This record gives sequence, C-alpha cells and structure tokens, in this order.
Amino acid sequence: MAYFSVTDFNMHQTSNFYRESGYAFRKLVFAQLMAHLPLHTFRQCVAKYPSHYPTLTFSHLDQFLCLAFAQLTYRESLRDIETCLRAHQVKLYHAGIRGNIVKSTLADVNESRNWRIYQRYCAQPNQTST
Repeated sequence: MAYFSVTDFNMHQTSNFYRESGYAFRKLVFAQLMAHLPLHTFRQCVAKYPSHYPTLTFSHLDQFLCLAFAQLTYRESLRDIETCLRAHQVKLYHAGIRGNIVKSTLADVNESRNWRIYQRYCAQPNQTST
C-alpha cells in the first residue's frame, strides 16, 4: 500500500481533472477555425506576389490571422485590434500568431504588402487543409 502526502494527492487529482475534462488539450476556437484553412494555398499566393517588406518578425500568415481575428470579432481600428490581441498575449502562440502585435507594425504591413495575396487566397475554392 502506497502512502501519498496531501500535496501529491492534490496534484494527482488536479492532473486527473484536466485529463478527464480535456481542458489542457483543448484548442482555442479561433485556432480551430483557422485549422480548416488550406495553408498550402496561402503559401502559394504569398510566393506569387513577393513583398519587399522583410518578414523576419511578422509573417504574412501573422498578418492574415490578425486581420481574420479582427474581422471575426468586429474590431474597428488598429488600436482596437492591438488592444484585444495584447489582452490575450499568452494565447497568441496557440492561436497561430507568432509575431509581436504592435499597431505600427500592423499599419506598416497593411500599407506595404500586396493586397492581391489575400484577394487571391479568399477567391480560391474551399479545400481541406493538409
């Protein structure tokens, strides 16, 4: 018979709770929605319209995800987008956004990147992502 201290028992119960409820393994709703998008098609669209803006810290996909989030949550301005996304800073990586969210960066990429990338991507017929 094994003896458990109170702290061991509590940790075991907590881990069972999370394991049974699936809480620790759930994806964010936004990430679940974006998982259905064909990213291969998105990468093809980005390759077709190359940009002169460096993509070292804020990729085309980051921009698309920020704008999709803004559209789905009825954000009205860049400041509103930045404030809302920064409120969920811890969850951004799990939502698929890897870049740092700054209003000036969003303004720069919206100004400098080719809008035809997103037009072409949204005009593509729906395909399941692989």
